[in-house]
Amino acid sequence: MTDYKVHRVQFVEFLPKAINSAAVSEKLARVALSREDGSIEIRDPTNDWIIDRVIPGQEGRTVEHVVWLNQRLFTGGLNGEIIEWDLKRLQPLYTQDSYGGPVWCLKFSFSGKYLAAGCEDGSIRVFEVCDSSILYERSLHKQEHRILSLGWSYDNNFIVSGGFDCTLRMYSVKTGAIISRMTSDNLKEGNTMIWSVEILKDMTIVAGDSLGNTQFWDGNSGTLLQSYHSHQADVLAVVVCNQEQTVYSTGVDSKVVQFNLVQVEQRLKWIQSKAVRATNHDTRTLAVYNESLLSGGLDPRFVVYPLENFSSQSFVRYSCLPLPNALQLSHHRNLLCFREQQKLHVWSLKNPEDDATQRRKLFEICNDNADHLICSAISSNGKYLAYSSTAKCRALELHLDPPSVKKLNHVKMQPSTEMCFTPSEEYIVTVGFEAVISLYHLQSGRNGKLKFPDETLVQLPFRFIRVDHDSNYICVVDADSQCYIFSIVDEGFALELPKMNGQVTFCSFQPHTNNVFFATSEKFMYEFDIPDKKFKPWLFDVNKSQIITNMGRLKDKINAIVFNPKVENEMFVQTKEVFGKIIYDSLLPDSGMQKKSLKRKKGGKVLKTNGQFSNIMFFDINVAGDLVIVERPMSIVLENLPSTLKIKKFGS
Repeated sequence: MTDYKVHRVQFVEFLPKAINSAAVSEKLARVALSREDGSIEIRDPTNDWIIDRVIPGQEGRTVEHVVWLNQRLFTGGLNGEIIEWDLKRLQPLYTQDSYGGPVWCLKFSFSGKYLAAGCEDGSIRVFEVCDSSILYERSLHKQEHRILSLGWSYDNNFIVSGGFDCTLRMYSVKTGAIISRMTSDNLKEGNTMIWSVEILKDMTIVAGDSLGNTQFWDGNSGTLLQSYHSHQADVLAVVVCNQEQTVYSTGVDSKVVQFNLVQVEQRLKWIQSKAVRATNHDTRTLAVYNESLLSGGLDPRFVVYPLENFSSQSFVRYSCLPLPNALQLSHHRNLLCFREQQKLHVWSLKNPEDDATQRRKLFEICNDNADHLICSAISSNGKYLAYSSTAKCRALELHLDPPSVKKLNHVKMQPSTEMCFTPSEEYIVTVGFEAVISLYHLQSGRNGKLKFPDETLVQLPFRFIRVDHDSNYICVVDADSQCYIFSIVDEGFALELPKMNGQVTFCSFQPHTNNVFFATSEKFMYEFDIPDKKFKPWLFDVNKSQIITNMGRLKDKINAIVFNPKVENEMFVQTKEVFGKIIYDSLLPDSGMQKKSLKRKKGGKVLKTNGQFSNIMFFDINVAGDLVIVERPMSIVLENLPSTLKIKKFGS
């Protein structure tokens, strides 16, 4: 690869948050992960678990438990509220007081008619589920300690709870009375906590406790069937697979242990069969989607285990890096902007051999309300900066010498989910919670709106918004990865692109041709010519050759497509661990040829890759042709986590 000047940035202190809870919607084909900062990450298992959308957190709001009812998402937290979420507007649809203080666990009845909440005051509050709300129904018999875990029987008549006093209690939902108690082992110096409960169809109760035991109880008689000291510390989660032949447990020692139901001497017994450790830190939650087991915990990476081959070689850890719009580059001024939950950081990158002495932090801008930031943008010349939460949007003017910030109070912007500046710095373009594109004139504050045709079914929230380098066209991508083009000059809708396979993971305009490029979750790329209203054929051949598909790790998606402003036919493609340079319109080999034989016309390779960087969080090129690469090595992330459980090893 040709030598380039590189700004290798490792000073961005991004600290991903732990996963508190995971839940699966089979009907919607989505997985929800609640994180420690109160945000909720929605992933798409049909497109290799890519992040579909993120519901931002809020200061003072926690999400301890997340549950789905078909396509409806509910959470409970320590502020004592149960929230149903609007997945299009990325904010609460409504909040419901638990009437029992902080909510530690939530569970729907199998009929979907009732929602049970385990509360701090020792009560189980039952709510009736309506079409657009939940209504308080009753409180079951109260106990002294908080409720940590809940399970519903399949006939919806009974609830089993676990708490702080080493006892499983079975309640009659009809009367609210406790009809049986099952007592686990107890420590002399304190109570045993029952962290997780599940109920099988035959009324077998599976429970995980703070002594490291996974226990199987007969719910009909209240007797202990089997107990395994499966873990060296608290068992925080248990989950039952769909056919109820396999159970998994996990906890503080980070092991995921498999139990199988087998026939032994003419009776069925649960046996402990396998144990896999994907991380070294507390694992807090387990869930099952189709043939995959999912886990999450203090290690912020999301882990997927195939059920057919549950082993230490088969699991996959998915990236915990932020979405691509968390960082932006001011290409002319070489300013790097990073968005945290409540702050924007702006640095000046002075020298390609960037280190702590050769960078300069210019701004640290704090959000002045409780809602976490959802999007931000910096203009190409570094003169303007904007940010938005779901409640408030603001534009700023930056003065670099000396550094100062001026609020543009005359630019009254509506909250948005995606934004960018036009290269001319005349407008900021945003999309928010309506199917409308807003153009705010930065000098006058005038607000123009571009509307979609009435017959167009736009799916919120939007994924991307981009403006071409001549400030003529806007490209927006909606939640269903449908792409639309608007004309700034004609002030209206231009066309809707044909649907591409997979989810769009990145899009950008080519600076010399103003064609728009897309990357999808299948690791394919597409180029669309707007005036000709058609896809260009060369990238179809690239996709067929699989040179990009085979670049780096198979599971790593394309996070950026970047063009060299100095060399028209050079384009760069970046994944989490590798970036590659492609010479556009090179002669491609037949699809049957091997990757190593891919040659272009003048004898070089079509694709040249560089894998010397680690956990690439951001990749771009400034106007001077210098590469700007932001890394966040996983070793640094893990060093900032709480210490792991000390496990004695043989011979130590």
